[in-house]
Amino acid sequence: MVDLPAGLSDNLFDDFIKRGAIIRTKYKFENGKESYKYFIAVSRDLTSDPLIFIITTSKIDFYHKNPVFNNDIVGIQGQSLPYFPVDTVLDCRQIYPLSRQALKENFQKQILEFCGELPDQLIQRIDDIVKASKHISTKHKKLILGDNL
Repeated sequence: MVDLPAGLSDNLFDDFIKRGAIIRTKYKFENGKESYKYFIAVSRDLTSDPLIFIITTSKIDFYHKNPVFNNDIVGIQGQSLPYFPVDTVLDCRQIYPLSRQALKENFQKQILEFCGELPDQLIQRIDDIVKASKHISTKHKKLILGDNL
């Protein structure tokens, strides 16, 4: 990969980030574990900071064993989308506010990549889940849905 000047890198980031964008980036969890994870941009206002994302997981056994949470997920069959080769869950309860500046820095360091975009019908499904969910705070609902509460 080619190193990009910060200004150009920031402009590219701003061009690529949109609602439904799928990113893969290194993320440090509260327990200190750090790994690459896929996130879906769900912020209604893409100029906001932080940006709001939901996390994806291919560890779906939990959802098979705990169907009570299935109303709050979007399931994606493996290989139905090019960036999800295995069965994957988008857990709409797992909301991650991520610093715009930190994301831009990760992009410049080439530890963040844009992998694609979710189809509109899946973004709409996420919105429907967020709107109906009793497990998502009003604050997060507003950041994801805007005035469409």
